[in-house]
Amino acid sequence: MGGFELPFELIAEISRMVSEFDVEEIEVRIGGIRIKALKGGPTSIAKEASREGDAEGHPGGIYEEVISPMEGTFYRAPSPDLPPFVEEGDIVEEGTTLCILESMKLMNELKAQKRCRIVRILKGNGQLVHSGDPIFLIEPVR
Repeated sequence: MGGFELPFELIAEISRMVSEFDVEEIEVRIGGIRIKALKGGPTSIAKEASREGDAEGHPGGIYEEVISPMEGTFYRAPSPDLPPFVEEGDIVEEGTTLCILESMKLMNELKAQKRCRIVRILKGNGQLVHSGDPIFLIEPVR
């Protein structure tokens, strides 16, 4: 997606602000990028970045990156013998589990913050992800 990367320090500062201050949500816009941090526990998506333009083979539209709120191992399914939570092209409702991030032996479900279509799954099953890494590319659906 272009060559623009969000500095880790910016994402960490936004996360700190949500945790430190008594707010439910913070939204920051930088050029064509929107970062939205939501207060919540380990079962909520903490940040989403939005960008207008193409999505590597998906021209036009507005796509959002679902950003990992923590470092951990990315799992697409609840167990190796079960199907993935979501596939590319799926339309999911708000609250739908998208994946699991295992961190310090805890399984944390990341849930959709809105009704959306899964445009692209950016990480592989069992891959280590860092806080701030994009995991999914989504398109809001009304």
